[in-house]
Amino acid sequence: MKKSLYNHLSFIDESWVLYNAFTDEVSVLAPEVKELYEKHDVDEIRKIHPEFYDYLQVKQFLVPKSENESSKCIAQWDKEDNDPSSFSLTVNPTLDCNMSCWYCYEKHQANRTMKEEISERVYKFIANKMADPLLKSFDLSFFGGEPLIQFKHIVKPLAEFAHQQAISNGKNFKVGFTTNGYLLFPKVLDFLSSLKVPVHFQITLDGNERMHNKTRHTANGTGSYFKILENCKNALANPLFNVSLRCNYTTENVATFMDLAGDLEKTGIAPAKNLQINFHRVWQDHGSDKEVENHIDKVYQTLVESGYNASDIHAQEKYRCYAEHNNHIVINYDGNLFHCTARDFTPEKSEGAINEEGTLQLNEKSLLRSKLKWGTEACMKCSIYPLCNGLCSQQKVEHNGATGCIAGYTQENKVAIIDKRVRYIINEGKKLPNINLK
Repeated sequence: MKKSLYNHLSFIDESWVLYNAFTDEVSVLAPEVKELYEKHDVDEIRKIHPEFYDYLQVKQFLVPKSENESSKCIAQWDKEDNDPSSFSLTVNPTLDCNMSCWYCYEKHQANRTMKEEISERVYKFIANKMADPLLKSFDLSFFGGEPLIQFKHIVKPLAEFAHQQAISNGKNFKVGFTTNGYLLFPKVLDFLSSLKVPVHFQITLDGNERMHNKTRHTANGTGSYFKILENCKNALANPLFNVSLRCNYTTENVATFMDLAGDLEKTGIAPAKNLQINFHRVWQDHGSDKEVENHIDKVYQTLVESGYNASDIHAQEKYRCYAEHNNHIVINYDGNLFHCTARDFTPEKSEGAINEEGTLQLNEKSLLRSKLKWGTEACMKCSIYPLCNGLCSQQKVEHNGATGCIAGYTQENKVAIIDKRVRYIINEGKKLPNINLK
């Protein structure tokens, strides 16, 4: 046996903690046990403390000498990526939008809306996929542009069709929207309620009323802040609906999110299990990291003290991007296929197209993504590979040819990532075993 490459010792809150990045196991070690683990090889540990040796083996802190640990990660991820029991389809009904946010990466142009010919292909694809006896659940999401612009002509009939196919074939079914929330009218919510299935909305805020309306306003200049919050309140009235408020922060607007808790209360939005508040920095913003983080920490604390479910920006979650999965695809309004929704949907970046039979025809760009998604040789040898995954496959494609760490992580960066992950596990309330010498 050998010590796992993915083992890490951290000193957190006056205790020594042993963490494994693959299994996500955490154990608190008494100082003398930490010394035993750190200063002795595996055979010596077995002789000195057989019970500790057995524990390390059972929890996979020790692995067979011949084991290729990166291959074990890849095998697990490959199984997840090709799971035939679930499928996630994202549809862009249109790339048009009723707003024009300065940081949006998409090039909004008029009349970029899905035509009937493409819709029919999507229907065929859904019908074929729903008929798969191995499929158990189907998630249908709408992106854009602003998808609700095309609620009547594309979103509603497509959701109705997919819902009926799910019922006919005995599949679990969920619906999701990435939307600015301005068009989340009662008729939309009433229709979605009639489906009696879980529905998720990701809705973006850009600061308090003043800052948000500076970024997100209609063509005639009308503000959207409280209109969006009112629509969120209406959605949250249905326990099957889940709302994630994505707070896009910048150096300029970050401090104004201190108003959010009060504005939610003013709108009548009480803390609820189906409301989550998340924070994401606008990628073009390059202000002082420390100053911005301090502001977000204060906002987070205010929201938590008010009873709201908010995400901590310091939390290190163990997550792999949806774009990695082969059981996920994005169908654009023009029939082109993509995996990632965090880049613009230009024909040059397309990873294939849906044909007249409703079959997905992937191209060489999609094959390149699959080839690169496990990372570089440096990734395979890295002690945080199970957490980092070598970054997302989109970044790997954009760094095609790189041989080292495309994230540029130093050892100090890696230690910080591990410490964040361990603190996240501790803060989640997981009971940790304490290992002592008898």
